[in-house]
Amino acid sequence: MSWEPADMGILPGAGPSWSTAALGGSGGGQSHDLVDLHAHLLRCHGAAGRGFLLRCGVEALYAFVLARFVTTVLAVTVVSAALVWWMV
Repeated sequence: MSWEPADMGILPGAGPSWSTAALGGSGGGQSHDLVDLHAHLLRCHGAAGRGFLLRCGVEALYAFVLARFVTTVLAVTVVSAALVWWMV
């Protein structure tokens, strides 16, 4: 048994073709599925809110500092020494 495009109902030169998880059905999303997905995304976004933005900012700052650890330690040391010298 050899594989040929005709085995899958594909005509040569017919253009792109792919299969979906619809198992031969239409493959289109049902409207209630899309409504449920939209409601889920709204709940997730609402739960995140401003805390999500703060968390993203902290993670970005952490990644920046971690990538430049030695430089950050040196900068903190210099600023701390300058503050101590200024206060004395």
